[in-house]
Amino acid sequence: MKLIFSRDEEKNLSLKLVRGTITEDFSYVNMIKELIDGKSFEDPVYPDNITEEEKARISIMLDKINDAVSKGQSTAKNE
Repeated sequence: MKLIFSRDEEKNLSLKLVRGTITEDFSYVNMIKELIDGKSFEDPVYPDNITEEEKARISIMLDKINDAVSKGQSTAKNE
């Protein structure tokens, strides 16, 4: 699963989700479904005007999401 970030004229980040060969508007639900199905994040695609600090924050956020889903699955299996 790949995330594609872009920035609009107001400098807001927007996000697309690539699942297989399909690119769609980002949805947390679809992202979580992919993670639960065992998919993992590929290296995100960033716009040229994103800072290294923003990339680092995004990376931390994705790691936390991945960890939360993994822990949730482990807890569900143990119940």
